Amino acid sequence: MAYKLIFEPQQQVQSCILLQLLRLCIIWGYIFLLVFWTTVCYA
Repeated sequence: MAYKLIFEPQQQVQSCILLQLLRLCIIWGYIFLLVFWTTVCYA
C-alpha cells in the first residue's frame, strides 16, 4: 500500500515528462524533415 502511494504519483509525473519529450521530438523531427525536403528540392 505504501509502495503504491510513493511510486504511483512519480510514475504519472514521469510519463507526463516523457509525453512532453515525445511531442518535442515529433515537432523537431517534423521541422527537420520540412527543412531537409525544401533544401533537397531547391538544391
